[in-house]
Amino acid sequence: MQSIDIELNNAANTRPTDTETNRPLWWIKLTHYEYWPWMLLYAPMLFVWLWNVLKTGKWVYFSAVNPTFSEGGFYGESKKEILDLIPDAYKPVTVLIDKKLDPAPQVRFFKFPVIAKPDVGERGDGVAKIESIAELQQYHAAADKDYIVQEYVDYATEVALLYSRLPNELTGVVSSLTIKGFLSVTGDGASTLEALVDRKSRARFQAERLREKYAELWYKIIPKGQKIELESIGNHCRGTQFIKANHLINKQLNITFDHISKQIAGFQYGRFDLRVASLEDLMVGKNIRIVELNGISADPAHIYDNSHGLLRTYRDLLWHWNRIGDISKINLKLGGVAASPSLIWEKFRTRNL
Repeated sequence: MQSIDIELNNAANTRPTDTETNRPLWWIKLTHYEYWPWMLLYAPMLFVWLWNVLKTGKWVYFSAVNPTFSEGGFYGESKKEILDLIPDAYKPVTVLIDKKLDPAPQVRFFKFPVIAKPDVGERGDGVAKIESIAELQQYHAAADKDYIVQEYVDYATEVALLYSRLPNELTGVVSSLTIKGFLSVTGDGASTLEALVDRKSRARFQAERLREKYAELWYKIIPKGQKIELESIGNHCRGTQFIKANHLINKQLNITFDHISKQIAGFQYGRFDLRVASLEDLMVGKNIRIVELNGISADPAHIYDNSHGLLRTYRDLLWHWNRIGDISKINLKLGGVAASPSLIWEKFRTRNL
């Protein structure tokens, strides 16, 4: 019997190749909704928000979800504060680095490489894999605020999994499962790294950044069969491919994340970004490390698999937004509190000064 991992790899390998070398990037952006600006993609959802405002009587109803997360994890929340709610068995060692102090003593228990990222940040901004204390000193000097350093987890697979549970129910559901395919190229023994990048549309979007990062290799021929992982940070904005795996969601996976989620105080809705040794381990909650947990602003990441289709994407967004509305309505009836619009606006304003 094939393992889950082999099944998924076979499915991924049958997809159309990511080439499109003759098409300009503007055309790919236009015809592949995964590259659309988020405001454009989400514009039709304005009506869903208004419907839930009417149902709950609160403009910022969604902030009543996840009562232990700041405003439900909508915007500007501390990653470290949310990670602190997760049992140690499921997460990598993480410390908050004080910008005013020398970072070296603060990371003395870590082995390199490590992951550094802003404590408050969105969509992969400022996330870096740090290979040495010298690189960390450079990152520290460039940081304008406190940031977190996290143990690097070298498990083979990175997954985005969205889970939710109604407050008046004992069990919840996994509604989105996405495998992250890291941006990479494989040498053919005749082409330079520049040429290999130019043959892959997903890499072409990152070409300027990659040219700087791989300056020493850029014009060199890459040996046949040599695979180069161009980006180790699993973020769509940095070239990671999101591969939907919703067909693997089953009763066992729901049971596993019911068990994990109930150990996180106040958690009702959000997306786990985690590393796992294998998808079979994921099913039973073994050999996993949650590197980040996002609250109600989290996307069901499978929608960024362009093969999912735009109509199905809006169908799935409708379900998830209404799910947030249902959780909010129940929490508010139980005495929960929604944030004021002025508070949300002030957080947004101060973050973007």
